[in-house]
Amino acid sequence: MTDFFSILQNSEKRLLASIRKRAKGQDRYLAAVEEVWNRSFQGLTRTFLKAAEAGSFLEPEGDRCDPGDPVVAFGREEARRHRERGVSLEMFLGLLELYRPSYLELVHEAIQDGAERDEAVRKITKFFDRLETAFCLAWVHEAEAGNVQDLHDRNLELVTERDRYLAIFESIPTPVLLFNPDLSVRNLNHAAHRLFLGWGAPGAWYFGAGPEPEASFLTAVFPDFFKELQSFQESQVEHAALDWVADGDGMVRHFRVVLSRMLDQPGPFAGILVTLDDQTERIHATRERERMLGELQAVLAEVRKLSNLLPICAWCKKIRNDQGYWDQLEGYLATNAGIVFSHGVCPECAAKVRAEGENQAP
Repeated sequence: MTDFFSILQNSEKRLLASIRKRAKGQDRYLAAVEEVWNRSFQGLTRTFLKAAEAGSFLEPEGDRCDPGDPVVAFGREEARRHRERGVSLEMFLGLLELYRPSYLELVHEAIQDGAERDEAVRKITKFFDRLETAFCLAWVHEAEAGNVQDLHDRNLELVTERDRYLAIFESIPTPVLLFNPDLSVRNLNHAAHRLFLGWGAPGAWYFGAGPEPEASFLTAVFPDFFKELQSFQESQVEHAALDWVADGDGMVRHFRVVLSRMLDQPGPFAGILVTLDDQTERIHATRERERMLGELQAVLAEVRKLSNLLPICAWCKKIRNDQGYWDQLEGYLATNAGIVFSHGVCPECAAKVRAEGENQAP
């Protein structure tokens, strides 16, 4: 007998792939990060298992407002959370339209026995029917309560959260750009705004303040940069890095560019994230260090060359040492080179001495 509950607990990746396939290209509220989907599946599966164990949602006469029912409790909590996030009832029901067929598809793929498969389909169908009813009842109850102030407070929290992340984005000292799938600019932070446009207050691009250029301005203004971006877009890699030189206003700047695809699972937020690390000062410092090192090496070579010259007296052949004293050649070489001399007389000198002796004889 197939353990359907174990199948549900171990099929999050299959469910994720199924819902991504259904959600792709749909214009509705969809989570961008995979972990959000995983938590959703875990919550649904956990609630289904608890409710199946209790057996409450399988009974047609069950109390659909019973807070002790796991499905009712889960539906109420999801209604509260989605209202706080600004998700409408229509949008949530649209999400259930993605989840329900994904679970049913899993049943048909994983269970071969016809009777077991039909029973699993019946349970999944009743579970989602009960969940949908509980959610709608909780939603209507809150609407009838007229908790306008609560909704106002939640909306204010959302605006505050948006402004907080926008402030962080604009404060990043490294230029950051977000590109749409068609490679038009979706957003760029203050550092990128000043780099590519030369002006702009923080948040100017996001709020559309001032005479902004077209979102595709990089195509004409920075064709080399755009070609690299286009090449990355056409590739299959998730990340890439390259060096880019920007030459504008008589100033050459060197950047290390990192390109990353957005971590967006369904696709509506797909795009490319680009960060630019200014390497200009580092490159200039490296070149200056190399220049100074070259000069130093040239000086050392000259010193070595000069150090091989020994000051020697043209008459007596004494050598001047480092302290400025004049040493006999034998003494200097013995001290500095470890050379010990043995004395003799060369034939020329011997003949000269012999001739001098004969001339001095009486």
